[in-house]
Amino acid sequence: MGNNLAILDQGPPALPAELAEQFDENSNLPERVTVPSLSYAGKVWSINMNGEQTLIQGKNSDGDLVPLPVMRVIILDWAKNRGRAYYAGAYDPAKTTMPDCWSDDGEKPSQYVKEPVNDVCKTCKNAAKGSKVTDAGKETTACSLHRMLAVVPSSKPFDFPPLRLKLAVTSDFDSKSPDQEANGWFSFRPFTDQLKARGVKHTAQLIVKMKFDPSVAFPKVLFALDKWTPTETLEKLMPVIMGDEVKNLISGSWTPNGVDGVPAEAMAEPVEETTAPAPAATAKAPAPAAAAKAAKPVKAAAPPADPEEAEPEWIAPGSPEPTPSQTAAAKPVARAVQQAAKAQVQKVTPSAQPKAAAAPVSETPDDPELAGLLTDWDK
Repeated sequence: MGNNLAILDQGPPALPAELAEQFDENSNLPERVTVPSLSYAGKVWSINMNGEQTLIQGKNSDGDLVPLPVMRVIILDWAKNRGRAYYAGAYDPAKTTMPDCWSDDGEKPSQYVKEPVNDVCKTCKNAAKGSKVTDAGKETTACSLHRMLAVVPSSKPFDFPPLRLKLAVTSDFDSKSPDQEANGWFSFRPFTDQLKARGVKHTAQLIVKMKFDPSVAFPKVLFALDKWTPTETLEKLMPVIMGDEVKNLISGSWTPNGVDGVPAEAMAEPVEETTAPAPAATAKAPAPAAAAKAAKPVKAAAPPADPEEAEPEWIAPGSPEPTPSQTAAAKPVARAVQQAAKAQVQKVTPSAQPKAAAAPVSETPDDPELAGLLTDWDK
């Protein structure tokens, strides 16, 4: 029996212009809009756009496509405050789930949360250590921490729009890998401390390598310096770096549920218009739900981590950001970092607009165009 979906490859039959226009204006099959993102679930890098996943692979010595062990990116910007996400029930990988409560800055719930657990994150029970106990018996917090980055692949900086990379807290700050640090690999904040201490003004000035910490089972991302970003690339990227698209990725314009994040405004309660008897008038829009509702009781069900947050949170809520002297940032960085930092940092001015981002394609091994997309990531 043939594949009935083959009829779609032939395209629809020609329709009268008026009828075709009505279908265009009244489509009941809207495009699924999700946050463009770089994901590392299962220790495999992938680009996710509108429900389509593109695995990032490279060829091994035998010519076989395998998951890329080291990913190189340009970090366009990053959120200066960690966000939070709380899930009330058990995580089901077969379902796309939204956090029950979340915060974009780690201080208060997002204005788009319909039923915030508490009005302040610091005093919320779900942010206290011990509010969740892992299967291994480790006390952690029910509301997990994360940090948002905006990146582009360094080998294909103009093939995609800016991508959101959601880092679990262990990838953001964890100094428990001294062997890796001795070789110049750090979690994100210690890595940025190294750059700042050596006079780097912006993360986009560098091509950054990312790999998974081999000493732990969960996907903990480590960062290291690769090389300076070419000036011509920076000139084309500068309008993107300074644009709203990057700011929106890291500022809470998208919901924080991993690659399934949607525009946060879609979570707002609709405004209902009413007409008074006389004269006719439109009722005043209600206040946002987050401002109108009092703190809700903490739900008893054990919350999960986001699929990218397999390791439990271990930093006490409300703790200040570690300083370089308190972290591995005080340790010697790799020789490559020291040598690169001595170079004169060139000042960049915008001069050209980037090319339009190409739409990602789904994985089809026999497609020669796809083969080019999935390889050469290690350059």
